[in-house]
Amino acid sequence: MSRSLRLVRLSLHPARCFLQRFPKDPVIVLTANVFAILGLRALYFLLADLADRFHLLAYGLALVLVFIGGKLLLLDIYKIPIEAALTVTATAIAASIALSVWSSRKTLRRARIAGG
Repeated sequence: MSRSLRLVRLSLHPARCFLQRFPKDPVIVLTANVFAILGLRALYFLLADLADRFHLLAYGLALVLVFIGGKLLLLDIYKIPIEAALTVTATAIAASIALSVWSSRKTLRRARIAGG
């Protein structure tokens, strides 16, 4: 089975669950799933392109995943406010992009100086 068919098959499962609860308007559910698939596909290609441009972005995304995992583990003990979670997520991604730009400019300057 091709990758695209698997994605479509997996994306239709939530649609079936949703349709069991709200069977009156299936067009909304199917349209939302189609746009979700297209949006995720576009987001994947965007992140793949950004990973090439910003070499430290993978570390920032890893930090976000570790934070979210820790947040889920601590859910019964302490609930981290949504604003704090969004702040940590945005800061980690922005910092990794800024450090990538800064280090690539620093490397470019060194190459210009060495090249004379």
